[in-house]
Amino acid sequence: MEKQIAFRNKNGMLYGMWHYPENKKSFPAVVTCHGFTGNKVESHQFFVKLSHELLSIGVASLRFDFRGSGESNGTFDNMTLSDEISDALKAVDFTRKQKGVKNVSLQGFSMGGYVAFNTANKAKNIKALVLWAPVYDPYEIFKEKLIQKRVMLIKTPGKLKNYYDQAGEVIGKRFITDLKKLKKIDNLDGFKNSALIIHGEQDTVVPLTHAFKYVNQLKSNGSNCSMTIIKDANHTFASYNWEKQVLEKTKIFIKKELR
Repeated sequence: MEKQIAFRNKNGMLYGMWHYPENKKSFPAVVTCHGFTGNKVESHQFFVKLSHELLSIGVASLRFDFRGSGESNGTFDNMTLSDEISDALKAVDFTRKQKGVKNVSLQGFSMGGYVAFNTANKAKNIKALVLWAPVYDPYEIFKEKLIQKRVMLIKTPGKLKNYYDQAGEVIGKRFITDLKKLKKIDNLDGFKNSALIIHGEQDTVVPLTHAFKYVNQLKSNGSNCSMTIIKDANHTFASYNWEKQVLEKTKIFIKKELR
């Protein structure tokens, strides 16, 4: 079964889809965190397909839009990564309150991987963690664009003055300020449960080095962390074969860890 849901964070309503097994009294659940400029569906309906795969093994999932993305309240030019972590924490709380949920895990893609990891550190009792092509250091990803100003500075007077154009989305001053602050904070310890990292071999958006850093960090925390590299795959795993491998690896991991 699936139904549209909404829950509130401090600056407005967040909207999503709740997928759950109809005839089970107790089941695990996964909260998904979409990527930067993405939404709860994601490229080639990747998150929808994930929810269907999880449901096939009796696992519920919550797909939701961060503030300023998709259907949720707020504007993209006013969001920060700290805001998204706050949204994800609320999503975990919402999921835990749903009837039948016995434990909660987190999954994140790209920048959503960074958000999911930091959420797992802050939330208590996250059962497992799955990261697809995760960003380890957001500052490293954005520094050439924002610090060296290779992203076009919007010249239009008024609200958008001194903001940055990111492929049609507008990045505001709050995001940049928060980005620099996050770079200085060690958020990368705390989660110790099982984790799976999946990354594309030919990812040119988030280098493969980010995945190895996560593996090293998680193992140093005491996590049972495994990694899968999808041969030839790009950042979004944009082919039927790559997508199938990611979904299958994720399903096997979740089924084992949440049994």
